[in-house]
Amino acid sequence: MIISFSTQYPLIKLTEHQNGVVDTFILKEDVIVKIDCVEILIPNGFITDGTSSPRSFWGWISPTENQFFVASLLHDWNYAAEIFPRSKCDTIFFESLKEL
Repeated sequence: MIISFSTQYPLIKLTEHQNGVVDTFILKEDVIVKIDCVEILIPNGFITDGTSSPRSFWGWISPTENQFFVASLLHDWNYAAEIFPRSKCDTIFFESLKEL
């Protein structure tokens, strides 16, 4: 499986909730992912939680400022859009981590 991303660090906006906690991010540009010969568009405006790391770990590994963010973004999009069965989404996620 060959996976490539149009960008490694897409533009995002932090989303603040009523309690002031930032725990989701809004994609501010389209991201195109190629999986073998198939192109997947993750659209501007998609909301993700990044790498789902606990907030207490953000000092060591930010949910967005690391090389794995785009893989997490793809994983969240595949789950939300239901493009593939969840087991295939997980396989694609692990394969995309190898590509980064």
